[in-house]
This record gives sequence, structure tokens and C-alpha cells, in this order.
Amino acid sequence: MTHLSLGRPTAWAATLAAALLTGCASLPDDDGFGRADRIARQHLGTPLQRADRPAAAPSAAAALNTSLAEPLTEQAAVQIAVTQHPGFQADLERLRAEAAEGALAASLPAPGFTLRRTRAGEDLEWEASLHASLARLIALPWLREHEAQRLTEAGHHAAIRVLQHALQARSAWLEAVAARQQAAVAQTALESAQASSTLAERMQQAGNFSALQAARIHLAQAQVKAAALAAAAQQRSSEARLRLALGLPARTALTLPDALPELPAQAPADLPDSAQQLAQRSDVQSAEARWQALQSGARADQAQRWLADAEIAPEWAIEGPLRSGHLHSRTWELGLRLPFWDSRVRQVAADSRVRVAALELQHTQLNALAEIQEAHEAARLQWQMAQHQQTVALPLARQMAQQNLLRYNGMLIGVFELLDSAQQRLQAEQAAVMALRDYWLAQAQLQTALIAPPGRPLPAAASASSSNRPAADSAGH
Repeated sequence: MTHLSLGRPTAWAATLAAALLTGCASLPDDDGFGRADRIARQHLGTPLQRADRPAAAPSAAAALNTSLAEPLTEQAAVQIAVTQHPGFQADLERLRAEAAEGALAASLPAPGFTLRRTRAGEDLEWEASLHASLARLIALPWLREHEAQRLTEAGHHAAIRVLQHALQARSAWLEAVAARQQAAVAQTALESAQASSTLAERMQQAGNFSALQAARIHLAQAQVKAAALAAAAQQRSSEARLRLALGLPARTALTLPDALPELPAQAPADLPDSAQQLAQRSDVQSAEARWQALQSGARADQAQRWLADAEIAPEWAIEGPLRSGHLHSRTWELGLRLPFWDSRVRQVAADSRVRVAALELQHTQLNALAEIQEAHEAARLQWQMAQHQQTVALPLARQMAQQNLLRYNGMLIGVFELLDSAQQRLQAEQAAVMALRDYWLAQAQLQTALIAPPGRPLPAAASASSSNRPAADSAGH
């Protein structure tokens, strides 16, 4: 220990107190929610709301009732998902908790106070000392820079979570509407098959049909009924998944449109250049923010390496015999730890973390370009398939069914050929619905991939706010 005798301890104590006050923890103005809200407004057309705003609760409940009172649109489904889903609201609230923890990490620890009384025979001694971390005080600017960059990274991750949650809601809505449309097609086919079965039963009773012919028609009707029941079950299951994606109770009544949106006249447009693609991706921006935060953390660690456990402490002492005058003394103490053995190791670890972040940034950029390209090619291919089904396959199936009906009325074909033609038309209509659904799902994937990973889970570092902080977090405690 080295004892320094200072002439004006009162002034130095005031300076130390002022420095400590500058390190007080305070919550940041934006904990990442602001960026997520901007992304939601820009790309989803709906603002975000936090669950802790009682004033917004009545208006949100009224908007929910209005959306559920009429056929649920895709935009309304996304709005409900980002404002009502409790799991998503938990993600937004987690931003605030991590911001508060980060504010503590970028502040000075509370100063310590020590009071000691010693008596030896006739001698009595009182000592009082106040001590604070000098290392954290010196590294405070770098710590705050690091925390600001970490909050930027958290905002990018929140934006990614918003877009992925919206994609889940859109996909669930498309699946539910397509299942409803498929169930309607299957129900129409079932009504036609039931009419054919009734006709076959009457013709058998009249002696115009053999038992074998009637059984074949009844079997065809049973197969169509099984398909209709499966379509109805798929409709109920897809609606249940939609309620789950929107965060609604299981018994919430949903009214969905009768059909999917029409196929656009043009295929998806060409992609912008690679630089523009990367500039829009939130995961690339997040990886870059993480790299910059680790650079700031390395600088903070380097700044305080020789002062990792340094403490500065003014002391006041009163000592002397019990029945005589007392001697007052004032002392300043500065304690240092000399990192002779771990200095190089700490430097290597910090530099390695920075290089890892730089390589992860490159990896993220490669993944982003690959995901965008894959999603774009899938959307164009699905558009071509849906267009083929709607403009070629389905019209041909309808034309064949119409011609076979005319031939049946002219007694040129039998009832079984007519049923086969109707079955082919049903399959063509179902294939057209499925192709249209797959196009809109691919289009939703493409729109998300242009801004964020469409379905890849976030890295573990995104949820562990302490993993990106420099070693100064524990220094001085």
C-alpha cells in the first residue's frame, strides 16, 4: 500500500463524490423498442404496443373486437399478433430488463464505507474510510460506448423477432384461409357425390342398375365424404394454429375470407444489388453492432488492465489516550493489483473475441445473401406453378368435365366416366388452391428475407446480454 498525504482532503473528497455521481446508473432513452417499432410501422403497417400501457388497453381491446367481428384480413392478423400475443409481449418486456442490466454494467458500483473502532489499553482509535473503484471510473466512457452499441444490437434483434413473428402469423392465416377454401371445394364435391349416390340407389330399385354398379357409385361417394371430412379436420386444425399464432384463446370465434387473394399478374421483381440487400438485413446490422461492441469492450478492458482492482479511499482517524487530547489524521490510500501473469492472456482473449465477431459478420452476410436468393427463386417458381394451374390445368379440367356432362346427357358415356371426370376436376381445383397458397407463403418468406432471417433462430448471444460485456462488469466489486 502507498499512502499519499494530500493538503486539501475536502476538495479531493468533493471531486471524488462528483466523479461517483457521473457513474450513476440511469435507464437509456431507447432500449431497442424504438427500432422494432419503426420496423413494424415501415414493413408491417402497424405500431407496436407494450403490455404495461394501461391507457392503450381499451383501444387495443376495441380494435381486436372490430377485427374479429368481420372477415379477418391478413393485415388484421399481423396487427393482432404483434399487439396481443403474450409471448411476443414478453420479448418486448425483456428488452427493458436487459437495458436496465446494461445500465448497471455501464455505471460505477456503489462506493463502500468502512467504520472501525480499536481500543488497546488506554488508547482508543476511530477510523472511517470511503473507497470506490478507480478502474471503473477510468473505463466508464468505453463502458458506456459499449453499452450503447449493445443496445443497438438488441434493437436489431427485436426487429428480427417482430418480422419473424409477423411471418408466423401471415403463414398461419394463409394456411387457414386455404384450408377453408379446400373444405368448401370438398363440400361441393360431396354434395354432387351424394346426389349421384341417391340417383344410383333409385335406379337400382327401378332395375336399371345392378348391385355392382350401385356399389361402385356408393364407394365413390364414401371416398369423397372421407376427403371432405379430412378437409374439415384440416380446416379446424389450421384455425387452431392461427389462434395460437395470434395469441387468442382457443375458443375465440374467427371469421375468415372464403378464398385466398388473387394471383398477381406479374412474377416477383428482380432483386436489388448485393450491397443494398445487406444494408436492409437486420441480422447483418446486428452482427456489425456486436463486432463494434466487442471492439469497444476490448478498448475498455485494455484501459483498465493495470487498474483492474484499483481503489482509491480517503481515510479519517482519531486516536489517542482516553483521558487526553486526541490526534486527528487524514489519509488517502490507493490500492493497485499488478497483472504480471494474466495481462497477455486477457489481451489474447479480447482480440480473439473481436476476430470471432468479424468472422461471424462475414458468415451472416453470406447467409443473408443465400437466404434472399433462395426465397426469391422459390417465390418466382411458385408463381409460375400457380399461374400454370390457374391458366392451363384448371381450365382444361373444367372443359373436360363440361364436355363429359354433355356426352353423358347424349348417352355417349356412362355414369362412371362422368364421375371420373368430376373427380379430375375436383383434384384440379384443389391443386390450384394449393399452388396459390404456396405462392403466397413463398412471397411472405421473400418479403421477410429481404429484411431479416425468415425462420432461423437467433444466436444465443442475442438473449444473453451479459455475454457481450467487457470484463469490467465485475471489476471493483
